[in-house]
Amino acid sequence: QPGQPSEPTSVDPHETQICRNVGCGEKFTEAENDDAACAFHPGPPIFHERKKGWACCDQTRWDFDEFLKIPTCAVGRHCANPANGGGVAKTRAK
Repeated sequence: QPGQPSEPTSVDPHETQICRNVGCGEKFTEAENDDAACAFHPGPPIFHERKKGWACCDQTRWDFDEFLKIPTCAVGRHCANPANGGGVAKTRAK
């Protein structure tokens, strides 16, 4: 049903997947995934007038190329489920 979370599916732990966390996009296997495997932005991007930034780390830039270079601000597990909308941060990136 629309708006309902989908049931988790069984995945081969050695199957290569692509992380859907914002700012990551790396290939990974569930067997190698851990709580510090992924650096990402847990919050949404913000586009206000000509400013661009991230709500999660309160960083903004005027130039789009500079916006893309903002370092990720959280660390957690890789997530291949695009319906999940991103992973849950365990710690802030250093």
